[in-house]
Amino acid sequence: MEKAPKKNTITDQKKFTEDENLWYFRPWIITGAIFTFGPLALPLIWFRPRTKQAVKIGVSTVVIIMTISMYIQTAKYYEYIKTYYNNSMATLERLKSTGVE
Repeated sequence: MEKAPKKNTITDQKKFTEDENLWYFRPWIITGAIFTFGPLALPLIWFRPRTKQAVKIGVSTVVIIMTISMYIQTAKYYEYIKTYYNNSMATLERLKSTGVE
């Protein structure tokens, strides 16, 4: 039986520190990505090695809650616009039927 090769912890640590310096792990890049792309930017937080687990969970929770809230507000606004449009069209039809153009 062959033994599984041992992991070289020094090489693994060196790779870990090299990954920290990548441009997409910089805090301002991650912040901009969250404000631009919302929940699509969450993997940047989760794959960043220097971020603590509690921060990852907290930011993810806030971003997801904000996304759901914005979705609900957009749906309400869409219904409002639809009602406004239907009322406007009904008013226009009544005006046309009275001969006012």
